[in-house]
Amino acid sequence: MQEEMEHLQKEISGYTGKVFREIFGKGPQSVQTSIGFTFITIYLRNFITPAEQVLMGQDQVMTI
Repeated sequence: MQEEMEHLQKEISGYTGKVFREIFGKGPQSVQTSIGFTFITIYLRNFITPAEQVLMGQDQVMTI
């Protein structure tokens, strides 16, 4: 059971990174997935969307 869960987490992480690369042209530095009882959490490391970059350039960090 634990091995199946780890495999699923890796598959979700890999797919998420691939989709981000396809949509934004580059992906996060790393993707980690955690599966809980009723939810899935995906952690993205060092990734910012173009819209977030514009907001940061305008000193609107609190909007992000």
